[in-house]
Amino acid sequence: MQQEDGFDLTLARAKLYDFIKKVAQVDCALAFSGGVDSSLLLRLLSSACAQEHSRLIAIFAKTSLHTRDDLNSAREQCQQLLVPLIEMEVPDLQAIADNPPNRCYLCKRALLGALRTAAAEQGCEQLIDGTNADDLKSYRPGLQALQELSVLSPLALCGITKNQVRQLATELGVQAVQRPSSPCIATRFYYGAHLSKQEVERVAQAEQSLHALGYYNVRLRVHPGSLARLELDRCDLSRAVSMADQLITIVQSAGYQYVTLDLQGFRSGSMDELLNPEQKQSYSRAIKFTAN
Repeated sequence: MQQEDGFDLTLARAKLYDFIKKVAQVDCALAFSGGVDSSLLLRLLSSACAQEHSRLIAIFAKTSLHTRDDLNSAREQCQQLLVPLIEMEVPDLQAIADNPPNRCYLCKRALLGALRTAAAEQGCEQLIDGTNADDLKSYRPGLQALQELSVLSPLALCGITKNQVRQLATELGVQAVQRPSSPCIATRFYYGAHLSKQEVERVAQAEQSLHALGYYNVRLRVHPGSLARLELDRCDLSRAVSMADQLITIVQSAGYQYVTLDLQGFRSGSMDELLNPEQKQSYSRAIKFTAN
């Protein structure tokens, strides 16, 4: 099976499955978000660990920066696969209260540190996460935390991109393949903004209301001066204009007076576009992901 970009999915599948089989030779703990990346790993690891007679546990970090839908997805999938799910309350806003440019590193360091401790308490020294190969191509200071804490990222190590994750997940009937990406809510705020639990929850609720209207990819980006910039897939922009009054009501209910519709459409990491190369370099480290 060949993709349009020349990527051989058959070879990718074989490489990933072989890597997962080796990983499953010892007890594993998966940092589980309920999204498609970690859901694919949950499916593969549950099968491989059963074959290798090793243990698999999933750990979900309950924070104010992730939605209730994420938790519900995690619970449902673990129940279906009979994988024990540990739900951890992790305070997350203290370390990133002023939303610095290296927020992702500070947050992942705190979250994964807590998950690693929980995994060790369960007798699992190997902590796994769902970082994929596309994550290595953009501004991701959190990758440094993965390296420092020796977190294993099979998808990245095997060169599996987000699109390839979705193809493999579709083949396996992974339910989460239909879910849009759901990065932490802190990515919606400009760098330097004070992050309060109340404002984070309002933005999350507004996005949930927009999803309920049938919009797939939704980002409500917050800027200084009570300005909110709404990112939707380009194919939804015309519809959004026709529903302007309804969208304005939802966004203003979140506490923002001025509502703009971004004509560039949805794109991941758009808040990082304001960082200059020197800033990105100072908060990122060159990290190599290669599978043995």
